[in-house]
Amino acid sequence: MPYQRALIAVDLTDSSEIVVQRAIDLLSPDAEVHLVHVSETLAYAPSGDIPIDVSSIQQQDYENVRHLMSELAEHFKIDEERVHLPVGRPEDEIVKIAETVQADLLLIGNRTRPGLGTTLRGSKVLQIVKMLGCDILALRHKDDEHAG
Repeated sequence: MPYQRALIAVDLTDSSEIVVQRAIDLLSPDAEVHLVHVSETLAYAPSGDIPIDVSSIQQQDYENVRHLMSELAEHFKIDEERVHLPVGRPEDEIVKIAETVQADLLLIGNRTRPGLGTTLRGSKVLQIVKMLGCDILALRHKDDEHAG
């Protein structure tokens, strides 16, 4: 049976449009498609006596993300109500959204990056796999096909 409801997780890097296109190409034309991008909460360390207010930075980041996701949704003809912009830990928020929309497939872009970033990213994907009850498909970016 073909997938009826898919959640596509994007990181808004240059490869996001490619990931969404590849994901849509894999789905049936009548599948319900949702997009998600998780903004992580900004962490800051107090710098002595000078308080740092990151709320304006977070608000500016959210507005930028909302604009980019709106453009992505418009380009692929995905309804705005199917665009999700939670703030938090990606592994937790992606699972929550997938469960809320009752996705039967999660598609997530995967770029090979050397070093610690790969280790951290990999652990997040593994956490999602352990927590989520639907199928998950990692889409490798074409630039990474011959990567280690």
